[in-house]
Amino acid sequence: EHLGRVGMHLVTFSRYRISSATRWQLPLLKESKIRQLFNLRRCALDTVLEDSDDFALINTHLSAFSRGDGTLEKQVDTLLTKVLIGKKSWLLAGDFNSLAPWQSPNDLSDEEAAYYPQGQSPVAPLYANYNAAFSTLREKNIQVPFTYKPYSASAPECTIDHAFTSDNIQFSRVKVLPPTQEGRYLSDHQPLEFTLSFSSS
Repeated sequence: EHLGRVGMHLVTFSRYRISSATRWQLPLLKESKIRQLFNLRRCALDTVLEDSDDFALINTHLSAFSRGDGTLEKQVDTLLTKVLIGKKSWLLAGDFNSLAPWQSPNDLSDEEAAYYPQGQSPVAPLYANYNAAFSTLREKNIQVPFTYKPYSASAPECTIDHAFTSDNIQFSRVKVLPPTQEGRYLSDHQPLEFTLSFSSS
């Protein structure tokens, strides 16, 4: 094992007591073994809240700059077949580095478009099978706000941050927080804020 901290470290803050936390390793970028040794190791952080009927909060950050090499599809497949499997109630959210299914790389600058695969978005299976925060807005004919602002851009220009829930949880409120009153963006990614409704069944 090499030296140094190149593993991806995620954190979940909660006002409620966390009973367990598990780090799930996601597939690495398709690159040389040397680069894989020293590049970031993307992951999902699976935390379960105490006295919550095993409600799981899953925080993830998928690989950036994959340039359509298939890594994101493998990472989403790992979420579907390993992280989410067998869970009753869960919230999955984070930076997926994947355009929403209704967005196209062709809508971006050539430089930005090169980072995303042509054709189906890697997160399409999550949108097709589970409740999605931004699908809630689209069903209400509300325009989905962009979440990602490239450093060279003056404003966000695409959506690559997403949130999903199990079938027994619905998004009752979804919001992408605006810049500060001075018009400053605190990050290249804009914070997501939402309220969840739990089914009684």
